[in-house]
Amino acid sequence: MRNLKKARTKSRSICYKCICRPILEYASQSWSPHLVKHIDTIEAINRKAFRWAYHKKKSDHISDLMSQLDWQTLAERRQNSDLKLYFKIIAGSAAVDESKVSTSHMHDHNTRTGSVVGTINTNVKKYAFRQRVYRYLNPPIHRTDL
Repeated sequence: MRNLKKARTKSRSICYKCICRPILEYASQSWSPHLVKHIDTIEAINRKAFRWAYHKKKSDHISDLMSQLDWQTLAERRQNSDLKLYFKIIAGSAAVDESKVSTSHMHDHNTRTGSVVGTINTNVKKYAFRQRVYRYLNPPIHRTDL
């Protein structure tokens, strides 16, 4: 930021997108945050970079401007990268065993005492890559006619 004080908006934007954002997104498939406070902390960096690149003040409302200028949130970018990796795995172009991330039989499995249906008690498993991809591909259905 210090070295690009007098740079144009386009140069600042490109600099952030090429240098800083890849650091924030590195290996996001394995560490993607699920707590709101962690997501907000990372998004604050993205919003600060937008303000810096487009010469906006802290008091300016930038949410609409960010969407108009195709400046995606980091959460959207993490979701896109999760889905890209998943489809690469399914296509066989990633060096990951497809059976480890398959979402076809996510809800049930048999035990000696019967079937266990979709209960995961730990946050480690609940917010893991496989579960996130399953939620992206099968969003909950909100029925209003019940």
